[in-house]
Amino acid sequence: TGELLQEFKGEYDSDIIISLDYSPDGKTFLTGSDGTVCLWDKDTGTILQQIDQLPDALRVVKFSSNGKIALIGTHSHRIYVWNLETGVLSDIELKGNTDRICAIAFSPNGKMALTGTPGLRACLWNAETGDLIRTFEEHLRGITCVAFSPKGKHILTGSFDGTARLWNIETLDFIREHNYGDAIGSVAFCPEGKIAVIAVGQTLVFVNTQTGKELYRWKLSKKIYSVLFSSDGKITYAVIGDGSSSLWTMVPCKAHNATNWILNEAQLSHVWLINKACKSNRTIGDFSIRTPSLDYYLFKQLPEYVQDYLRQLYSIKTVSDAYSNFDNETIFPSHVRYASSSSEEESFELSSDSEDMYLDKDTHEVGCSIQ
Repeated sequence: TGELLQEFKGEYDSDIIISLDYSPDGKTFLTGSDGTVCLWDKDTGTILQQIDQLPDALRVVKFSSNGKIALIGTHSHRIYVWNLETGVLSDIELKGNTDRICAIAFSPNGKMALTGTPGLRACLWNAETGDLIRTFEEHLRGITCVAFSPKGKHILTGSFDGTARLWNIETLDFIREHNYGDAIGSVAFCPEGKIAVIAVGQTLVFVNTQTGKELYRWKLSKKIYSVLFSSDGKITYAVIGDGSSSLWTMVPCKAHNATNWILNEAQLSHVWLINKACKSNRTIGDFSIRTPSLDYYLFKQLPEYVQDYLRQLYSIKTVSDAYSNFDNETIFPSHVRYASSSSEEESFELSSDSEDMYLDKDTHEVGCSIQ
């Protein structure tokens, strides 16, 4: 629905929260400000643990995959490890690193750390020994944010050059670039890895990680410092601020909600329409719905958030047809046969030359046609 769900303020008005991470079990949050790292209880909003003073200025905080360790990146050449079970703070020397740490992420198995620096490169490190594994150096300006995919096979990097880049760390291949013309504030993968969110200024941009297609945008009221998904992928969390204060803002992930509605509640007629839009988009780059028409009637039956999602996904536009005469005698496409009985149930059948239709759970797109 896109409504604001909840907001949390930092402990002190003077503390600007610049980084946030969500625990794997969904019960706690980590926040990092200029002088403090806090572990919060999500339900009560109370602080469970905190570090009041770090040896260096903080830049980013991240949970390990088991939620027992917090990784802290600072403006120094080191990364700090906070054991959340014992409260002990230690550090790891990154061998050969001479750049400040501007972004950091743990691999899902906890064996690698990914860092971003002002020196135009992201670096992959052995998290236990501090040895450098490899570098990624395609950005034109300093790195602002990094993220691992849930399975640890891909990484996403954001930069002051206005681009977010997707990489395969198994093959070391660069996959694609998303260019927005403004500095990237934060990047995150949803838990399934099929959707990523990219923070650009005050806007959250949701993209399909497999196709590269932009799904939709959501504009917030202030600049976005950090962003992440909840553990179930239904909520997007963002740290926003105006330079004097900051809030945690929670908004629903419309792509998740829309695809769930299509999978669980859409009628056959709706899926037929979505398939038609998908084919048109692949063929000519968009899908035009004439008003009035059967397509328009079916499209307006969808919830508004599903309509918004499909407009972005398939470049759907509405075209007024002044010569149409739409009444109760609706003309259906030749390969669709409409059947009605005295009951309220209605059904659609497709001719034998139609293809199979299904919703691809990997790409979040409708495939072919229903037999």
